[in-house]
Amino acid sequence: MATHIRRGPPKITIWPNDTLTNETQIGHMVESFSVSKQLGQPAGTFTISLLPYPASGRHPTSARAVPELASRILPNTVVSIGFEEDGGIMVGLVDRVERRLVLGGPSASYRLTITGRDFGKVLVNDHVILASLTVPDFAEFTTKITAALGANHPLLQFLPGVFGPTTRDGVPTFLNTTVEEVAQWLLANVGSLRIPLLAEALGGDGLPGDYMSVVATTWNDGRIWKDSIHQSMGTIWSYLQQILDPDFYEIWIDSIPNVDGLFGSGGAALPNVVLNIRPKPFDEDKLAFADVSDQSNSGKWADLKTQIDQESNWEIALDEVLNFSTAIDDSGALSYYQVTSMHELIGNPDALSEGLAYPLVDTFNAARFGLRSYQSRLSLVAGDVAAKSGGSTDYAGEVAEDVRRFRNRLFNWYRLAPWFERGSITVVGRDRYRPGDPVNLDWHTPAVGLWSSLVSPGVRFYCTGVQWGWSLGGGYTSTLTLDRGHNDSLLDFVATWHILATAPVTNLDHFVEV
Repeated sequence: MATHIRRGPPKITIWPNDTLTNETQIGHMVESFSVSKQLGQPAGTFTISLLPYPASGRHPTSARAVPELASRILPNTVVSIGFEEDGGIMVGLVDRVERRLVLGGPSASYRLTITGRDFGKVLVNDHVILASLTVPDFAEFTTKITAALGANHPLLQFLPGVFGPTTRDGVPTFLNTTVEEVAQWLLANVGSLRIPLLAEALGGDGLPGDYMSVVATTWNDGRIWKDSIHQSMGTIWSYLQQILDPDFYEIWIDSIPNVDGLFGSGGAALPNVVLNIRPKPFDEDKLAFADVSDQSNSGKWADLKTQIDQESNWEIALDEVLNFSTAIDDSGALSYYQVTSMHELIGNPDALSEGLAYPLVDTFNAARFGLRSYQSRLSLVAGDVAAKSGGSTDYAGEVAEDVRRFRNRLFNWYRLAPWFERGSITVVGRDRYRPGDPVNLDWHTPAVGLWSSLVSPGVRFYCTGVQWGWSLGGGYTSTLTLDRGHNDSLLDFVATWHILATAPVTNLDHFVEV
């Protein structure tokens, strides 16, 4: 049975007047709260339900008085949510305030529900647009927008290629720029949504680049090669997704609480709000069926760390578990992999036939699960940009090899998917859990049927989402969405007793390029 159930009250703070001197602690007024974050989600979400308004101070005996607090909370009010510490789960912005008055019956009450999102909201509120103006109109448009929003704002676009962190022939561009540089530039120049409280706490204008940092890593020093992203008409979030290769990279917003407390003295301790961009944890030594050896070590499964404490895993003890459910299925059983490049093939229209489209066939999975295809396109490919511009890049060699190694990552990642467990676990609540963290359950053993004696206990999972929840009288819980659950003994068992033992002897590698 789970122990140490945490019962509250939570640590929830609002700043209804956008100043540090007007914070209001509302944890004692909360009936329940829930928070949800997922990898790839543009913004985590929260809901806070307050207790029926106690006009008498203890009981909702009268619903006639409108709570002063309700009249002050407006959209984009800053809210911090935690249970163990201030801002331990999330710092975000209010989207909606719902006031509900019930007068009939014995349960007459006034209720307040607050919903919103974390600071990822700023990436989906602001749009990168292409202004369609005539040349005479553009001069006047530029003057007015510059006065209000600054000289670098993307509203000043007139032709593709007129904004970006670098220049090419004197014209601003994203060409030959890293993903981290692009993300930092977007946060500093594109966002329009200002948060006065953060401006007061940190200085600046309260724009995203003032309070949100970027942590971005890529394989092969991935850089932007196409100028076509200047045609984007979407949000900052969708703009970043166009740059990335979604089959290989993950992107999400998170906040790491500061040990000195929320905002701290003079605003120095604001939780670290981070735009995370990193490779998926593809590379695992025991899953190196196909070669990826020339790539960097970014994205190693063994090197994953928890974001809050930088631990190798969250070790969850059995006595903290409230509910645990996993399953295995063949939805990820793929057998045909093809990866192509999206970059411009300057002076080389035959590049595809020279190797950029080489597929790989997993003969074992094709025979066991059928010919299931996975096709992906790359934008962040390696290769020297100057050489590409000069038409001297070896597309049949350098670039084709790089694309093949990305294809091999997909193959290694999915090959044993039918043996990996996925599901969810609800445990005694902790603020520290985050999407993207590794989770280890040393008391759990993978499901392998009659051969269970060949597999040892202890399963490591990849957490792809977290939901936190608390209700008055019900305690504090965290529900983690889990994926890719396995251990080394399972990998040894599958490779030895399934693939090597049952695949055709004539194909010892059990996969071929065609």
